Amino acid sequence: MRLGSLHRRWSCLLVYAILSTSAVGNAYAGAWTLPRGHVWGKVTFMRQVTSEEYTAVGGGGRGGDPTRVYGPGDRASYRFNGRYSSYGVFLDLSYGLTGWLDVGAQVPYFDQNFSDSQDAFFLEDRGQRTLSDVRGTVKVRLTARPIVFSVGGAAKAPTGKFRNRDGLITVADGQWDFDLLAQAGRSFWPVPAYANVDIGYRVRLKNRAVDRDPGDEWTFTAEAGVHVHPKVMTMLKVEGIRGRSGRSLGVQIPSDIRRITYLSPAVMVGPFAGLSAEAGVRISLNGRNYPAGKMFVAGLSYAGKIF
Repeated sequence: MRLGSLHRRWSCLLVYAILSTSAVGNAYAGAWTLPRGHVWGKVTFMRQVTSEEYTAVGGGGRGGDPTRVYGPGDRASYRFNGRYSSYGVFLDLSYGLTGWLDVGAQVPYFDQNFSDSQDAFFLEDRGQRTLSDVRGTVKVRLTARPIVFSVGGAAKAPTGKFRNRDGLITVADGQWDFDLLAQAGRSFWPVPAYANVDIGYRVRLKNRAVDRDPGDEWTFTAEAGVHVHPKVMTMLKVEGIRGRSGRSLGVQIPSDIRRITYLSPAVMVGPFAGLSAEAGVRISLNGRNYPAGKMFVAGLSYAGKIF
């Protein structure tokens, strides 16, 4: 009986740890689902400042060697001494309808800015301070052990303000997205550790207001974590996006391809009365049409029953 109770305790700790370390920008959180009647919520803060990007189309005229020619996807300094900075706040909520079915929502807020030596030629502020598109999610757990396997879906509604500015990531696309996701996880009990893999496909519909049809995307996450203490967990994650080229005004736009891969170490402390705190860093490994560099992440989450 004691072993069974201990097993359940570690299982709950692992589930909440996986939930608490969900990727920024991704409301999904591992293959595990919440117990019936339980809620999980998280506020995540992110900060990035960089003068480098993964180029969209390549070319020259960058950094200290303007004669060097870059290819698409090479890491390079922004042209004209450009600098990108962003703050982000994500609110995630999930609820266990049953022991095998979760529903959830995500609301993001961004404050982004891009500046370079050409600012005097731009009449508009190259910044975004806006709520981004709201995302609703559903996840169904199909198996429980030894491997937890789940499938899920999401819909992102065009609720944010669409602004396309040079040097910025578009945080509100003005169109619907639909995600399909397959997730597999494994607890290594009696070792207090887990591993999880997610593979997703994002169907991105057309923004008819500006005649822009962004390319569909593959998403992936591979992560592992271990409790080094009952209240301290360390995690390591590799996550990324692989997008296809989109179309604008009916013309294929290769420069619209978005790709990024991050390596993300993190540490989580808790739970204490259901609350856990997390800190980590996302280090870009490669990409295309994305800012390069480090992103600092901190989060505060709660998991437990509502009543």
